[in-house]
Amino acid sequence: MTCTVLSIEYESLAALQAAFMPVFDHGGLFVPGYKGAALGRRFFLLLTLPGQTGPLPALARCAWIQPARNARRRPGGLGLRFDADCAHLRERIEGLLAAREFKDVPSHTF
Repeated sequence: MTCTVLSIEYESLAALQAAFMPVFDHGGLFVPGYKGAALGRRFFLLLTLPGQTGPLPALARCAWIQPARNARRRPGGLGLRFDADCAHLRERIEGLLAAREFKDVPSHTF
């Protein structure tokens, strides 16, 4: 099965918080605005986190699709679930986000 390569860069912790999807077992990210992928599609991510100098590689699958027009008026896009081999990214993201409280930061997802 082929993978779609996707480069994602988060410049701020607030942007990362809005995209992070802890609901998935190994974590994941919401990619707003991305169209044209089916559930189960594989992605090879080049993920740059805030304060990081270069991208981290990660494998993920499309596990959720949010249509552009939805009842909650949130952006359309894809929910990408990290593969089990990339579970360390969940820990890394949670470590970055634990340093701050984001009660007022809206999420792109739930």
